[in-house]
Amino acid sequence: MKSLEKSIYLKNLGIASEGIKTGNNNRFLRLWFEVDDTKFTFNKKRRLFKWYPHHKGGDFRRWYGNNDYVINWENNGYEIKQEDNSGIQGKEILFKGCISWGKITSSSFSIRWIDEGHSFDSGSPAFFTFDNERILEILAILSSKIGEYFFKLINPTINLQVGNIYNFPFISHPNLEYVIFSTKKCIDISRQDWDNFETSWDFQTHPLLRHNTKHLTETFTNWQNQAEIAFRQLQHLEEENNRYWIEAYELQDELTPEVPDDQITIRRADLNKDIRSLISYAVGCILGRYSLDKPGLIHAGQPFDPSLHRTFPASNDAIIPITDQAYFDQDIITRFLEFLRIAYSPDTLTENLNFIANALTLKNGESPQERIRRYFLQEFISDHIQTYKKRPIYWLFTSGKKTRL
Repeated sequence: MKSLEKSIYLKNLGIASEGIKTGNNNRFLRLWFEVDDTKFTFNKKRRLFKWYPHHKGGDFRRWYGNNDYVINWENNGYEIKQEDNSGIQGKEILFKGCISWGKITSSSFSIRWIDEGHSFDSGSPAFFTFDNERILEILAILSSKIGEYFFKLINPTINLQVGNIYNFPFISHPNLEYVIFSTKKCIDISRQDWDNFETSWDFQTHPLLRHNTKHLTETFTNWQNQAEIAFRQLQHLEEENNRYWIEAYELQDELTPEVPDDQITIRRADLNKDIRSLISYAVGCILGRYSLDKPGLIHAGQPFDPSLHRTFPASNDAIIPITDQAYFDQDIITRFLEFLRIAYSPDTLTENLNFIANALTLKNGESPQERIRRYFLQEFISDHIQTYKKRPIYWLFTSGKKTRL
């Protein structure tokens, strides 16, 4: 490849580091939804806070995402620095906007943009340059098939080290302006996808509540179309990105630009999953975590303020009965029906209940309300625990085996 004659190693363009070794992750790291929201900040300069965003690898995902963890960086990381086995590398790039990859790559390599204000660790090392355009260009190359091609040559194991990144041969693309535009678009699409659901700290409201319609079937169709457009747009951008770099590195005989659907790392609409996540959001509104009056988190450590839940009142004590039959006036089914009436319309309640129950799959002879009650009794808490990675926000207190509260 004559093109490599004009390449330079990434070690000449920036700084790579494994970041913070806490010495005790169980003590110093949390999933972001485990901590008091009033003690969590994205601004590194706000030193009175305790928890700050922290990048720790995660699933195969390109461009943006896997923002799950926070780190105890109170008093500029004082407690971590006192830990015997701790260590801090790359101090000059911590909490700066950079790109980060999962160190252990069981299948395909993926790298992501992480915003300013995030720290990172050895599970997700980072690379930084002082040139904002250059860092995005590097992200574009490493996210293409060229990145995976060279990393398999440099290090065929599943453990991608800082040194492997340093030894990557970099060639600047002649059409830099478009590469930067395309890369920013990929980040934006992936960011919006990540923020679509409540496991993102930037989540605002559920996708099935963003369309001005009374009919849940219609709003799901709108969301499905929107998600598919984003999916195909990202796929097109990735294939164009592959094409640019394959040509730049003169590897047309080795690589093709196509990206199969299963390599696109944003979500498509999924009726069953999306209905379950809508139910989760509704429970959040019932318990005061969310509100139909205002987007984003409402109560996550703050004193409860009922004035923030005027459209759909939240439970003052955050306790909701779940029973196999309607024993209580304000049980989970009653509150969920009320949520549907207000969020959509009383006129479409029956239609929307049927849609939800069918999405969850009805048993023979089972009414929609019976199916939804069965979901709350037998499935909701399992879904919740899985969604929140065994760190539940809501707790089930039961007097029997998965049957009643």
